[in-house]
Amino acid sequence: MTSNREQFFASDVERICEVKRNRLQTWIERGWIIPSIQKGEGSGYKNIFSLTDLLSISFFKQAIESGISRDAAAKFLEIFQKTESELFPDKEQWAKMLKPVYYLFFRQGKMVSGHSYIRQGQETTFIKTLEATQADDVIGINVSKLRKRILERV
Repeated sequence: MTSNREQFFASDVERICEVKRNRLQTWIERGWIIPSIQKGEGSGYKNIFSLTDLLSISFFKQAIESGISRDAAAKFLEIFQKTESELFPDKEQWAKMLKPVYYLFFRQGKMVSGHSYIRQGQETTFIKTLEATQADDVIGINVSKLRKRILERV
């Protein structure tokens, strides 16, 4: 399913990404999430989000619900957004992405690093590699699943 919608408001984010408005507002105020179409500064201005913003919000939410600190998740969100914009420069391409895309967080104590990769058959392609660690645990986010869920709800 491909959406023709270009703009989304806080009520849409709440429904599509399952993020409460006050939580979203806190993330925006702290600079962890930045609406790409319009930041609602001042009376009468609303935050307006793009389709890719919805994926970023879902990614950020999933990361912190998996135990990654908000500051670490925000750092990786920047890398994730850059990688997504390089892979999917237009909405049509983004919506048609069928290959599984994962983002892995490797955590050792308070230190966290991350890797993005696309899985195609038995072949794995790493998109971005950060510093390697001897991980105590690994947290994975299935970005393809997040993308699919968003498109189903738009």
